[in-house]
Amino acid sequence: MSGQHSLKAIRGNFLDIVKTVEQPEEIESHLRFIEDGLMLLRSGKVEWFGTWQEGKHLIPEGIRVRDYSGKMIVPGFVDTHIHYPQSEMVGAYGETVAGMAE
Repeated sequence: MSGQHSLKAIRGNFLDIVKTVEQPEEIESHLRFIEDGLMLLRSGKVEWFGTWQEGKHLIPEGIRVRDYSGKMIVPGFVDTHIHYPQSEMVGAYGETVAGMAE
């Protein structure tokens, strides 16, 4: 597959957090919202990210734009679901979920 064919262009409303934070209450001050944005992905990695107006000229002819206008896209969202009482047990030798539940 050529480099151009591995390029994906996604248009929509984007919300992300621009900095890793230490405390949940810090998140709001590091949110970025782009109402009409564009994300270019190549081989699954973000190659360019910004507003549609700033980036539309970067899309080569023949590349399909996946248009999710009016939809919220949250790139890089990570599932942080964890059971904190069990976090010290992760990777512990010989432990099972049933054993931790006792």
